[in-house]
Amino acid sequence: MIGELTTVFSVLAFITNFIIVGTLCWNYDKMNPMLLCIANLLFLDGLFALIGAAFRGPGIINPNFYEMNAITRTLCPAMPFFITWVPPLCSIAILIISIDRYVAIKYPLSYASIITMPRIVGLISLTWVFQLLKCVVEVLLDLFTETLRFSLIC
Repeated sequence: MIGELTTVFSVLAFITNFIIVGTLCWNYDKMNPMLLCIANLLFLDGLFALIGAAFRGPGIINPNFYEMNAITRTLCPAMPFFITWVPPLCSIAILIISIDRYVAIKYPLSYASIITMPRIVGLISLTWVFQLLKCVVEVLLDLFTETLRFSLIC
């Protein structure tokens, strides 16, 4: 019963976060750096909710997803990648928001010249690429050194 409720709430969080991201991005001409930071966090939170729906806990695949054929044994090896990729990006997204708010409070008159859209887009892109490379290296090292930290997942 608890597992089914967890799955339902995770899928609802996934859907609502992507609806909010779509609403924020619908009027891109009115987008400002703060809204872009929030859209990034909501997108990552949606991915995190989807991962949470697939897993009940460490090492336990949700059997509801096997019944719906959402996760197969062929996709299962990709799950460690997403598990190590998305949660740190959520923390970094919150850090970017806090930096943005710090500059807005500390330097309100020069905020628009310090925090620009190209800078925020570059910072978000840099964090995504850096975390992607880190996770690829981490998962490949796990596979080739045979420590198999992620072998309990599937």
